[in-house]
Amino acid sequence: MEVTRPKLDLSWDGKVRLTNPVSAAKMIGVDRASPLGGLMAWQVFEKVVHRSTSPTITISKLGRIGFNGAASKTLHENGVEYVLLMWDKENRRIGIRRVGKKDSRSYTVHYAKKYAWSGFAAKGFLEHIGLDYSETKTFPGEWDETDSMFVLSLPDASTSEESATKPHSATSTVAKLTPRKSGEHKASAAL
Repeated sequence: MEVTRPKLDLSWDGKVRLTNPVSAAKMIGVDRASPLGGLMAWQVFEKVVHRSTSPTITISKLGRIGFNGAASKTLHENGVEYVLLMWDKENRRIGIRRVGKKDSRSYTVHYAKKYAWSGFAAKGFLEHIGLDYSETKTFPGEWDETDSMFVLSLPDASTSEESATKPHSATSTVAKLTPRKSGEHKASAAL
């Protein structure tokens, strides 16, 4: 019994090609060959993309609050540059309210090109309300036209009530600025 061996062909571009890929595939134990003439041992992953057309707000594990494209466009259309973060403890809701001018309590919203997304860092706020942000979570956002704010409701398991209501202990450190002789400031920890 004669074994069919694949023939090699050297083309004008110097590349070696198999002239009979099916027999080559059988020879090495692969059942099928690709229609393009190469061996087909790989499967193509079919990408599934979940895009939300409704506003969603993401709280990342880095402590950032992010807005998807729909929410970012709503913020942009309403001229939002700065926001105040508000907490409704009874109803477990976060309010992200537009403010007209920069305020010492406000956060600056940063936008991507064409308002594909936007966001800001809010780690201090999330720790203040006791939110567990160890995993990135996405919530539906509702735009309240009368108050110019996004409202998102948190499920019961997201916030640790103990840490949300627990006052800071006497052993926690607070950073204070102490002036140096050269006019620079140095941060020091005080108990």
